[in-house]
Amino acid sequence: MKLLFLCLAADMLMSNADPSAYRLENLKVKALHQYHEQRGGLLTICDSYGISDPGIASIADVVNRMSIKNWDSRFDKPDFVCLKKSVEKGNTSFVYTIKIYRPRNSQPKDLEAMGATDQGQFIELWYLVDVSSAGGKGNSPPASTSETPAISSATAAPVQQVPETKRPNPTQKSLDSLLSRVDRIRVVDAGLSGDTLAPLGTNRNDRATVLPDTHKAKQIESFRSCFHIVEDNTTFGYCACLGWPTFEFFSGTTLVARVSLHHGQSIRWSEWAADAVLKRNVDVLKWVAANGAPEPLRSYEADLARAVESQKQYERWLTAAPKSIREQIRALDWGNPFAARRDLQPVCDALSSAESPEAQALSLFQWYGSGCGLWSGFPAYEELPNALLLQMQTRVLLRALTNTLSDAQIEGASRFFTSSEFNQQKYPDRKMLPDDLKKKIRDHIARQKDKQKTGQMECYLPK
Repeated sequence: MKLLFLCLAADMLMSNADPSAYRLENLKVKALHQYHEQRGGLLTICDSYGISDPGIASIADVVNRMSIKNWDSRFDKPDFVCLKKSVEKGNTSFVYTIKIYRPRNSQPKDLEAMGATDQGQFIELWYLVDVSSAGGKGNSPPASTSETPAISSATAAPVQQVPETKRPNPTQKSLDSLLSRVDRIRVVDAGLSGDTLAPLGTNRNDRATVLPDTHKAKQIESFRSCFHIVEDNTTFGYCACLGWPTFEFFSGTTLVARVSLHHGQSIRWSEWAADAVLKRNVDVLKWVAANGAPEPLRSYEADLARAVESQKQYERWLTAAPKSIREQIRALDWGNPFAARRDLQPVCDALSSAESPEAQALSLFQWYGSGCGLWSGFPAYEELPNALLLQMQTRVLLRALTNTLSDAQIEGASRFFTSSEFNQQKYPDRKMLPDDLKKKIRDHIARQKDKQKTGQMECYLPK
């Protein structure tokens, strides 16, 4: 029987952090990519392999074949495993962090090009070796390689968090003290990085455009009267963006401070530890508009309109969900969609107790096909039906699709079976799709004439 021997066995661990020690032996593989780098006490190794050994059908199989069993820590997820081991050799300490996973951007054609069979896997082996000696410290592994590694995500939503700092919290008193010295206000078409203007155009060498620029006492007093913040610690945050526009405050010819506006609602001043919400943000935006720059107010109003439409879209999507799980879905934390997807047990329990597995599958396909219509750039919550479908056996899903299907059901099936998640997490099941279902999917997608959907189909749907 073929053995997967990762030379990460005890003898290797007790030897040294040599890149040549990391290799696959006695196993039919084809290397896709190999990267080794050593800097100081830190060695990084990232190798990708197509594994066609029929005895390796999952990431867990790779771990189980390793001769090391007594790992200091082990963290298992459906699409990766992270292991850690510390070893002392004389005066030298080795800390090994190993992550074994299926790359999210791997495509079936990559697996097949490497000779992987239906039972094979496209596995990436990632090692970080931190070496330190007595009396000295090596480099520490990055946070992403800890025993609870984060799953990467693509999201454009600002992250609200307050970084550690010794600066004081926002107060109206400090803001009033600043404004009491001001006799000129300039609004600049730029964001703010620290205390430095950050032009938002494509040419970063361009000087930022000045919007309102006023010395008039009446206008400045009008600004002071509405530039008030909410002094409530629970409202303090830290937006991930640079803000827009930026207020520049002058006393005579001296630039006293720069304060950036964020999403028309909050402000950031480098003297404060956090961003503060404006009490009268609309009045501030109206002041800017009345002084010659209406775009910030228009942008804020457009954001409000989009938020209303997004809520309506969410309610339509929720209405399309199986009735038995709507209450549980509404209770999920959609402020953090990835956390919401990890907390699916109440949803699964409610769903499984309501219908037969085939009926559940059909209702989930109906729901997955009732989103905004996009397969890229859609709201994160639309991935919930996909996560639930992935937990079901493929043969059950296929049995549910043998009857006449509605447009939403075939849309959901097309979206699911051409998704990267299905094709990566259940790679061997790809060939289970019957020809008549594949034809329905291809015909359905062809009628939409959507380039993104067509490209996804060509990439992931088995011929």
